[in-house]
Amino acid sequence: MFCAKIKKMKKRLKKIKFVLVSFLLFSGFFKSVRAADLEVSWPDSPTGIELVSSTSVAELTRYFYEWGIAIGIIIFFGSLVF
Repeated sequence: MFCAKIKKMKKRLKKIKFVLVSFLLFSGFFKSVRAADLEVSWPDSPTGIELVSSTSVAELTRYFYEWGIAIGIIIFFGSLVF
């Protein structure tokens, strides 16, 4: 019975460690993404979204999503031709 409690505590401690490490890694990542200055001038997306130094993570995700869709459409029509 005592061993079962120790195993249960170890499992719980592993979960807590995982959550803490994940939080620390992701919070640092998102903080650096927001604070980073854009050193490259990126072209506007196909729908006209412009990236500036105050661009949020959501807008950055939308920007890459729109480019992915546009490139996918080009590849699709290219595969129809060939």
